[in-house]
Amino acid sequence: MSRMNGRNRKHLYQIISARDGEFCAMCGIVGSIKSLCIDHRDNNNRNNDPDNLQLLCRSCNTKKNPRGKAKPENESAEVETPRQSEEVRLKKKYEPMFRKWIDIQVQRYGRILLQDAVESGAEVTGASIQTIERYFRKMCSLSGKLKVVEVEGKKYVEFKEWWKK
Repeated sequence: MSRMNGRNRKHLYQIISARDGEFCAMCGIVGSIKSLCIDHRDNNNRNNDPDNLQLLCRSCNTKKNPRGKAKPENESAEVETPRQSEEVRLKKKYEPMFRKWIDIQVQRYGRILLQDAVESGAEVTGASIQTIERYFRKMCSLSGKLKVVEVEGKKYVEFKEWWKK
């Protein structure tokens, strides 16, 4: 069994969370890099293809991949995925779509009006304006790559300096 080193795990976590959202693929609980595990869907720890990877909370990861006596020989336990709430299902759809769209817009224009970004983001993704505003708050947080700047009384969105490098 090979184990991922910290740098590979962080890189793969960013790819998976941007693609799927930052929550457990089985139960839908929202998590973070510290509380979510990277799971190999095919249980082959050497197959680090992003299409083979998903994020699971520790509880679901243990259910899917039991250790010790609870684990059947040469198999992982089959765990039925509970039905996700409509909110979680839509978040999985809208957030990655919005993040990709806003990245392209900011790369293209360098800076865009915040209000235009919110309204256009809602139009492009089909999400509500309130939902897009929530995504912006996350993307403009301490760990996010965007920031809001005010120029001549208007608010714009642009990449943080460390992100441009």
